[in-house]
Amino acid sequence: MAWVGDLKRYQDDRDTLIKLRHQRDRHLESLNETTAGLKRNSEEYQIAVSDYFSSVDLIDAEIAEIETAQMLRRAEQWRIPTPQRPYKEAEDTDFWEWHAVHGRYYLTEEATRRIRRDVYNEREMLMKPWLT
Repeated sequence: MAWVGDLKRYQDDRDTLIKLRHQRDRHLESLNETTAGLKRNSEEYQIAVSDYFSSVDLIDAEIAEIETAQMLRRAEQWRIPTPQRPYKEAEDTDFWEWHAVHGRYYLTEEATRRIRRDVYNEREMLMKPWLT
């Protein structure tokens, strides 16, 4: 019955990701509404843009946290090795990226592509004897 919990967690993560992405889009719309008549050099415009970027950084960090957890679970499920996180703070590698918002490492885009490709290869190797 552990698979029921996995399905529930997957559904919750998916719903959370959808909400966060919609929230990020709403922040962009509100920024466009707020800065519609302002000049780029004005102080109000600069404050609105900095508020937008600080709120979007928080949302992007939450999205990266959820996606990293999903990818690491998937890699563990298919027994795909992942490199260790760096020991020093703010040291980016090809596989890990430092997010100062949460003070943690999250997977890079290249790492997620590599894990997806490896999972695809593992699935193909598992199903190849059955499909031929």
